[in-house]
Amino acid sequence: MKKKLFIALSVFVVLSVAFTTLVIATKEGGFGKSFLEIFNKAQNERKVIASAGDCKIYDTEFDSYKLFYTEKTDEEIFEYLFKNKLIISEAKKAGITVSEEEVIKAVENNKKIFFESAKEDDPGYILLKEICDGLNIKIENYFNLDAIKDAYSISILKSKYYQYLLNNDKTNSLSKDGENIFVENLKNELYNKIKDDIEYYKN
Repeated sequence: MKKKLFIALSVFVVLSVAFTTLVIATKEGGFGKSFLEIFNKAQNERKVIASAGDCKIYDTEFDSYKLFYTEKTDEEIFEYLFKNKLIISEAKKAGITVSEEEVIKAVENNKKIFFESAKEDDPGYILLKEICDGLNIKIENYFNLDAIKDAYSISILKSKYYQYLLNNDKTNSLSKDGENIFVENLKNELYNKIKDDIEYYKN
């Protein structure tokens, strides 16, 4: 499906605290309503649907990814979510931190890009407005939500961790593709250590 890109935080940034900026894709009607249902559930009654040790996956995290990536299998979504949680855990163990100033700067930069790029008749803008109307807030205030700031913080945390690992890697300097392979190999290594211990619960 052809996607029209807009700089904005998406549903799975808010719910799973995974990325800094993301694509909002053109979706069929009712998508914003589905988002709001997941968002409201995340605030009050989310449930653990899979775990491995201290690593837990919640139903709202899974549902939010499923909402965007309908072509992905459940297994692929669970694997992605576990890998993401494992990276966050490793970053914290390594002593990586994110300052409030870093978060504010990232939020303001992306907020500026969004309002300079998006038009009111763009599908991405319409979708975000639908979401904000449901939350009873203005679009500009969306970026000030605590959940959004937390999402930016986690994204920055992961980026700093990747850079920390790359800076400490004693092998030859890597190209951009090489860095991506390095990161994917790390995720796979962490996931392979826990995948046999994963327990799934009824949603």
